[in-house]
Amino acid sequence: MPLPPIYVTDIESGLSVVRPGITYFVPTQNYSAIYLPESAPIRVLTENKEEFDVETGGMIAFPMGMGHQIFLGKTPTGTAERLQPPFGREELKIIKPDEAVLFCSRVPTSANPLPDIIPSVLCFSARKMRQESRLDLMFRLIRNNTLRPSDERFHITARLAEIVAIILVEYVLRNFKEEGIDVINGAATPSLRRVLNAIHERPEHSWTLAELADEAAMSRSVFAEKFKDVIGQPAMKYLTRVRMSRAMRLLRSGELPVAEIAYRTGYKSDSAFNKAFEALFGLTPAKYRKKHLCT
Repeated sequence: MPLPPIYVTDIESGLSVVRPGITYFVPTQNYSAIYLPESAPIRVLTENKEEFDVETGGMIAFPMGMGHQIFLGKTPTGTAERLQPPFGREELKIIKPDEAVLFCSRVPTSANPLPDIIPSVLCFSARKMRQESRLDLMFRLIRNNTLRPSDERFHITARLAEIVAIILVEYVLRNFKEEGIDVINGAATPSLRRVLNAIHERPEHSWTLAELADEAAMSRSVFAEKFKDVIGQPAMKYLTRVRMSRAMRLLRSGELPVAEIAYRTGYKSDSAFNKAFEALFGLTPAKYRKKHLCT
């Protein structure tokens, strides 16, 4: 499965100041958000109540536009403000000791080439950023270009952001491999690459093992064995994983009825979809949606 083309058609980057006593609210949106604390650590609370402490020099990203809150200290305060562009494009020379400078970037979620694989949150420590030296370098270049007066800076920043997206996808695929799911090796195998492409392009199709074997031009038994040996997971289990990742994304958006989501993820009935979803996550699709839309 070669990496799909990544195009960043719009990007907003710059500096923002996080002040004590204020909770900065970012709603669910069709934009991916990335934050890098520069002068003090921040705490981030996601819409599903996950908390992340992001240290100075670290990074947190929301590739699918999940809603979140940013604040200093251990708990959010009653005062709320929106953290939205435009961000500052000049160095902040004077800030108070208890404030935090935050480098922010926002790009359309359409730049995410594999929305059914990429996690909804990626959080890197300062140490992890140093280990992922290419990523650290790209963000330093984006920051430098953003804060440098130039009429042409958008084009350079957009291309740098595309490289960041590729690096993050590679990082996620490496993590999959550590979990025993070798998508990269599968993509390097022509017969399995066709299958992976088919699954990711049409997860709503009612795939059978025989049909997937046909995509690979193999017998069903040979294909089943090869897929599991190379990728590390049975083909139908991998298909379910992709479908459920898509289902969670669609449920969080709040735009489609559950019946339509069931159809778009390859289930012929609401009951079959509900049963499969609850078996994996311990709650029905409707309860999952309510939990995420009400937080």
